[in-house]
Amino acid sequence: MNVKALLEKNNISVAEIARQCQVSRSFASLVVHGHKVSRPIAKHIESLLGFEPGSLFPYVLKPIIRGRKAREVGYDPFDFNNSSIASQTQSK
Repeated sequence: MNVKALLEKNNISVAEIARQCQVSRSFASLVVHGHKVSRPIAKHIESLLGFEPGSLFPYVLKPIIRGRKAREVGYDPFDFNNSSIASQTQSK
């Protein structure tokens, strides 16, 4: 889904999201267009538009894995189809 189009349809500007989330307009725009990942901003946008968490930004529902463990299991935060990684990390 085109998040920017949904925001425009609901008369919500990227600048307004940036103000509400206390980030720069450019960073909010990068999140809207999928070039940056930010769970708080993504969750805020989904709630403003009335969507369930993870429906517009699937990474919101993925587990947060950092450091050595992420490298060991081959974690890719942008691979939304690989649910086996999530099950591997939750079982340990």
